[in-house]
Formats: sequence, C-alpha cells, structure tokens
Amino acid sequence: MSRYRLCSLFFLLCLGSCDSDSGMNADIGLDASSSTCPDCPPECTADTSNLIYVLGDQYSLSTFDPTIAAAGGDPFTSLGGIRCDDVGSPLQGLSASWAYSMASDRYGYLWIYFTSGEIFKVDVKTLNCTKTEASLDKLALMAFGGADRSNESLFMSLNPPDSMSPAVYAEVNPTTFEIGSPHELALTGSLPILSGSSDGQMLGFRPLAGTTGVVESLNIATGGTIQSWQIADHGRSSMYFWTAAFWGGKHYIFSTSENAFGNRTSRIGVFDPTKPEGERLSYLDADVVKEISLASASTCAPLSAP
Repeated sequence: MSRYRLCSLFFLLCLGSCDSDSGMNADIGLDASSSTCPDCPPECTADTSNLIYVLGDQYSLSTFDPTIAAAGGDPFTSLGGIRCDDVGSPLQGLSASWAYSMASDRYGYLWIYFTSGEIFKVDVKTLNCTKTEASLDKLALMAFGGADRSNESLFMSLNPPDSMSPAVYAEVNPTTFEIGSPHELALTGSLPILSGSSDGQMLGFRPLAGTTGVVESLNIATGGTIQSWQIADHGRSSMYFWTAAFWGGKHYIFSTSENAFGNRTSRIGVFDPTKPEGERLSYLDADVVKEISLASASTCAPLSAP
C-alpha cells in the first residue's frame, strides 16, 4: 500500500474465469479452450500469473509463491524494476504522485493506479509500462469480477482524497471509465483491499481505527459486506502501510510498522477463515519477510492451496 497514511484505497483487477493450472475448469464443468465456453476470457498467459505479484522499494517487482513460503523457503523471485514515465500531477489535496494501488489480470498485465488519477498497465514479461485513458478525479479501487466466467464486469470504489464525501461502489466501463449507477458504501475506516476469485467471490481486507483489522466477504454487485472476521493487531495504529492478496483460500497480509525512531519492521500474516477462532491468523518466518508496499493476485490463483 502507499507509504503515506493515505493507504485506505486499493484496487485489484480480477477476472472471474477458468484456471487451467488449478483444475477449476474441471470443477465447474467448462473448458475455456473449447466451444462449450465461447465467451470465456483466455487462459492465464503468463507463467507467473497464478502467483502473487508484489511491489517493493524503488518499484521493484517480484512474485511471491505461497507454496514455497509454506515449505520454509524464500518465496520471492525478482522480476526487475518498473518505470512508468509521464505520471501527472497529484490529485487536489495530495502532495505527490505515487503508485497507490496495483492489480493483476489473467492476460499477464499489472494495472497500477497513481495518485494523479491515472492508471498504467505493465506487461509482467517485458515490464513495459503504458498509460491508459483513465483520468480520475478521485482515489480509486477497481476489480473485475462476475458471477461466472461469461458475465464479467469492472467495478470500482471511489473516494475523494479529502474523504469528506461518502465512498461509492459502481460498475465502470473498462475502456471509457464511465461510471454507472453508484452504491454508497457505509464503512468506518479504510475501504477494503479487494481480491476476486475464479468462482465469483469478492473478498477484502481493511484496517479499522485502533489495532483491529477485518477480512470480509463482499457482495460483488454492491460492495456490501456479507460476512466478516476481525483480526487483532492489524488496525491503522498498528501498521505504517499495508497491502493484501487472496490466494489459495487465504489472505496474505503484507504490513510494515514504524516506531518513534523511524525504524521499520515488516511481517506477512496469513489469515485462514476456515480455521477455528484463535487459529485463523499465523505469520511467516521473519527470515523470508521483506518490505512490500503493493500486492495483488489475479483469478489465475487457485481457490485452495495445492
């Protein structure tokens, strides 16, 4: 998430579709490569598209492999540095333009939202960065999703930088970025960092005021909360910046705290909502942790851990 305390809005770009690597096509009885599913988007095109992408210092891009992390190895693999030129001036009320949120899609692209209101697309194979036509006057959170693979839509949460107006959730044209009928979001604290899954779920993590955070199952059409789980020590007062991604049925929460002397400590929490209360949150070994500002996983990610 942003290194500044405006870490409240994120987007995750996710296409509700098939996953050849995790066997999801067979699970739901459709084959995206055949005529039985003519409207399905393409199969995952990047070798790393079933992993979590993370952005670190100096826009360094890496993949994070949860299976390696679970085995005690180093889960990070560097892909190189990202450079997006011609970033515009910051939105009114902000002091600078920086990468505020990141999303990954099934096509092998990262979508990076800057606090200038612009969105850039990065090819994960070449790291080429291209500016889109988006020119927003609000901080934005985006997600592709749908009830099934042939019914995909782009959704966006919008909030002005001053946070004086209510945040809204709406369907958006992904080419023109024209916003449809908005649904007002009645939330306290930050908006959720969104993750879409290949079975049409929308999930989120957001820190609350104080020391508590919350993981949520969201209504993909309205952004409303269906179910939520509170997490201790993941509130706004506990973290300097944070980000999260949903992978294999679990939330991976990357966070960094800072003490009064400016010293920072990073950690990776793993939240599993299927476990009994008191056992849902665990942490990876500190030896494999590094400072991460943005993270995202596409719907190429598996629904359950391999």
